[in-house]
Amino acid sequence: MGIRRAVAGDAASMSALAIKAKQHWGYSQAQMDIWRQDLLISEEILASTHAYVLELDRRLVGFYVLSMEFSGASASAARDCVLEHLWVAPEHMRQGHGRALLAHACNMARRLDLRRVRIDADPYALNFYLACGAKQLGEIAAPIEGDPGRVRPQLALKLD
Repeated sequence: MGIRRAVAGDAASMSALAIKAKQHWGYSQAQMDIWRQDLLISEEILASTHAYVLELDRRLVGFYVLSMEFSGASASAARDCVLEHLWVAPEHMRQGHGRALLAHACNMARRLDLRRVRIDADPYALNFYLACGAKQLGEIAAPIEGDPGRVRPQLALKLD
């Protein structure tokens, strides 16, 4: 297992993996079509964020994308980052790969002298993030067809 910086040539494989992982949770094809654009990883995203892939036997089995978000008016203001994506191929879930990717993302954020990783999570990922030490800050309404009460948990990992 190895984690390396994503390169432009990884974008299509990362997008396909994100779609496959999201479909794993049983969302309808119509809902997946709505989310498809949000799950695409472009070369521009890779160039403007901290994106890393996890490989097993030279096969991409997971990845994350971390973006910077600055709060306050000055560069010296407290800084957060946002975990934009963290996906593991369904056949490799529950094997520690998600934890390894999240730990890598937190270490990257620490090296960048950031204080917190914020996460806008899919409801199916809530227990994973809580088990990794994230604290739930709230939730936002995210209704979908067939589940009008669906919410997306809002979480944070402090980087003390």
